[in-house]
Amino acid sequence: MARQLFRLAPLLVSVLAVTLLVTGCMSQSPTARNTQPPPTVDMQQICKNMQRSQQTYCYRQIELATLTPQVFADRRDVWDYLELDWEEARRATREADRQMEDDYRADQRAQAEFMETQQALDAASSMRDALTVEAEYRNDAVRDCISAGYNETLCLLDPENPTGE
Repeated sequence: MARQLFRLAPLLVSVLAVTLLVTGCMSQSPTARNTQPPPTVDMQQICKNMQRSQQTYCYRQIELATLTPQVFADRRDVWDYLELDWEEARRATREADRQMEDDYRADQRAQAEFMETQQALDAASSMRDALTVEAEYRNDAVRDCISAGYNETLCLLDPENPTGE
């Protein structure tokens, strides 16, 4: 139950704000007791001073508050207006989720490519090491063959068997 209320909290706050706005518009009618104008507050300046993430919501509330009372004559208009806000929020959330999934998949691909590249580098390094050892062994064999007094060309062709026997 608490989770459901927590999920509905933004909607309840918006409905409460609209209800207060409608009752405030009604209390501003000529038949209202209090004929004093409300104190003026520069809401635009208040919104500017907010954090960037809160500014859009603040400006939306100003827009909602400045709508004429006729807009609120039919409750359906209010619900449609609130529903548009919810749809916008849902759409933005879905888009952000999609972007996060795309980023995650791109990161996974990059990691897989990195691992493939790393494996190829490791294989090339192993191959280089093996070829280096083989070349050193062959050089030693050729050197030993030549120092044993055999023909250099025959030693280069086959240092293990320079006589061809």
